[in-house]
Amino acid sequence: EWGRQEVEKVTDNVALTPRLAWVAGNLGIGVFSIVEFLEKNGFQIDKRPTARIELETYEFLKKHLKKSPKGNYLLK
Repeated sequence: EWGRQEVEKVTDNVALTPRLAWVAGNLGIGVFSIVEFLEKNGFQIDKRPTARIELETYEFLKKHLKKSPKGNYLLK
C-alpha cells in the first residue's frame, strides 16, 4: 500500500514530466518535428504524443527554439 509521501513524490515527478503533445502545442511545433530534432541530438524518446519527456529535455527544446522570418518557430 502506498503512503501519502510516495503518492506526493509520484505526483511531483509527473508534474515535472510534460506530455509530448502538450510540449508541441506549447512551443507551436509538431510532435514529429520535436521527435526528429531530439533524435538527431542524441535523445531517446517515445514517439507517442502521450509520452512524457523529462523537464531537462523540455528546457533543451526551448533553448533551441528560434523564430523564423515568417513568424513561426523552428528548432535549430
